[in-house]
Amino acid sequence: MIQVGGISAWSQSTDKARQELENRVNAMQTQLEAAQQRIAEQHAELVQLQQQFKTLKNQIHPELADASPAAPPDAAADLQRAVAEIQERQAMHQAEIQVHEQEKVESLSKFPVKLHGLVLLNASLNNGSVDNPIEPLVAIPSGGNAAHGSLTATGRQTLLGLEAAGPSLWGARTYANLEMDFAGGLSSGGYTVGSSSFRLRTAEMQIEWPKTRVQAGVAPLILTPYYANSYFSIATPAMSWSGALWGWLPQLSLDRRFDISDNQHINLQAALADIPDAGSSGSGSLGAVSAAERSRYPATEARVAWQGRFQLPASVGIGGYWSPHSFASSLPNPAGNFNAWAGTADWKISLPAAMQFSGSIYDGAGLGGLSAGAFKDSILVYRQLDVQNSENMVGLRDAGGWAQLKMKPIRLLEFNAAFGEDDANSVQLRSADLNLSNPYIGLVRNQTAFGNFVFRPTSTLLISGEYRRIRSWQITGTAADASLYGLAAGYAF
Repeated sequence: MIQVGGISAWSQSTDKARQELENRVNAMQTQLEAAQQRIAEQHAELVQLQQQFKTLKNQIHPELADASPAAPPDAAADLQRAVAEIQERQAMHQAEIQVHEQEKVESLSKFPVKLHGLVLLNASLNNGSVDNPIEPLVAIPSGGNAAHGSLTATGRQTLLGLEAAGPSLWGARTYANLEMDFAGGLSSGGYTVGSSSFRLRTAEMQIEWPKTRVQAGVAPLILTPYYANSYFSIATPAMSWSGALWGWLPQLSLDRRFDISDNQHINLQAALADIPDAGSSGSGSLGAVSAAERSRYPATEARVAWQGRFQLPASVGIGGYWSPHSFASSLPNPAGNFNAWAGTADWKISLPAAMQFSGSIYDGAGLGGLSAGAFKDSILVYRQLDVQNSENMVGLRDAGGWAQLKMKPIRLLEFNAAFGEDDANSVQLRSADLNLSNPYIGLVRNQTAFGNFVFRPTSTLLISGEYRRIRSWQITGTAADASLYGLAAGYAF
């Protein structure tokens, strides 16, 4: 299943989770079969012992052959111990079977379903003015209605998921998974999916052969397989709008693996996606569609990656994105067309001393629908045609990236340090007609840096502390700064 920033440590990939479920079911079946075999063997031994005892009795006292006296004390004791051992083993294995039945979630299809989740509580102290005190993305200039500092707590980043394994189809295994949270209405800048607190994150269906996988549903971008680790950025992955492309989008994707050797392989990925507009998720008007949908062409993604499974595993990938956009004429904006595009690179490299270096970079235009472009896809610019001035719609150029260094000195503790930046083209923005009173419209550059620790005293319990610094530049004025001091506690199930 999907990696979301800050959650890779909580929940592994969908493939690994499915494999763990299959391993547990197979192990339980093996234990049950072994228990049944042991019970059968003990029963045979008991019958043989009874026969030997009867033969011995007949040899010593032939006149008692037809009688039924009590067994000799030693033989009787051995018999009682054998029966007691068999009964104990039966009770133990019956308990194991009951535990196995409790782990199953009943489904209409009768195929296995697994429930998982993360109960997460976040508390943070914010210094400075931010767009959202619960999960700040942008620092805004002081003044107006924004509070300068706050103390907040929330459980809305709690996660709930379901995974299901289905029947075989054309020699392939089938799967489905669903993930939700309670952060509907939480995201800032109009990038909210739904208005209720319960929110769909991902919903995927997969058909998987040994080296090929087809996937359909609402899924993360294939351009960004990794995110920075933070338990304060679960509703929106860490570094979104600060250097990490992100989107949970309706997609149809194909993944094909080519083995180079036992320790190396190449992954080829391609996808068709439905891209939202930057800004509000819906205009509310009748028949409203996004600019990408109006073009009648789906967005396309492609990525090729090399992965090596050596003593220190590594992965390096490059990708590309293209999506035509078309705007209808509306007052005061004229109709316009432009192509959104991007080139990307990503990496995840294990280092000595239990360290890991990961990150990604991008360069492109019209990336507001992918959590970049300073919350903007396009701008209107003035161009002189003959002797008249006219406005033209153009895609806003944008570049950015992020990097993270992870250190895990012991199994129970990890440290993360990360930095990211999204930088829109300031020359284009200064030539555009913008509403500078809106901090999202006037934003030109956004930086985020954080350091955190994650302590796991058990496999289910986690405690995390984080310091985060946000710097945001408007087209005019100086940078706005804000800091976050946070503490998180979570229980994974």
